Amino acid sequence: MSENYSVYQKRMRHLVTDTGNRLRMMGKTLSVAESVTGGTVCSAIVSVPGASEFFMGGVVAYSNSTKQSILGVPPEMIRKYGPVSPEVVSAMASGIKRIMGTDYSVATSGIAGPAGDSSRARIGLCMICVAGTDNITVIGRRYCGQRRRIIMECSLEAIRSLRLLLG
Repeated sequence: MSENYSVYQKRMRHLVTDTGNRLRMMGKTLSVAESVTGGTVCSAIVSVPGASEFFMGGVVAYSNSTKQSILGVPPEMIRKYGPVSPEVVSAMASGIKRIMGTDYSVATSGIAGPAGDSSRARIGLCMICVAGTDNITVIGRRYCGQRRRIIMECSLEAIRSLRLLLG
């Protein structure tokens, strides 16, 4: 796993550097709300020099109660759709964007496994939302492998999706 982790780190650093350069060039700001990735996206962003020029901050909203109290996700939305749903991850992205007053936001939610969700069939399911000034895009992915790999892949896809949105 250490070799794979090293490859992940290099890919992430390149992606974050490129995305950060684009945000700086556009004069835009970013915030992040993480659940399944547990701070991995924020950590990758702040590891790149100059992140303070575009990154305003992030929240790890791992529990449903934190999604509700900090990000403003309605409890009935979580009950109706579940925490790993397009509806909830969109509300997370909108909430962090509003709280931080940023131009763009990224949110992640998912099941990294192996415990926590009663359905093993859902392990690896992740929802990613990127929100811009005019649009919100939700990406659903299913990743295979151990917990660490699922978190890494979801984090990479979150930054990759933001970069695609930026053009």
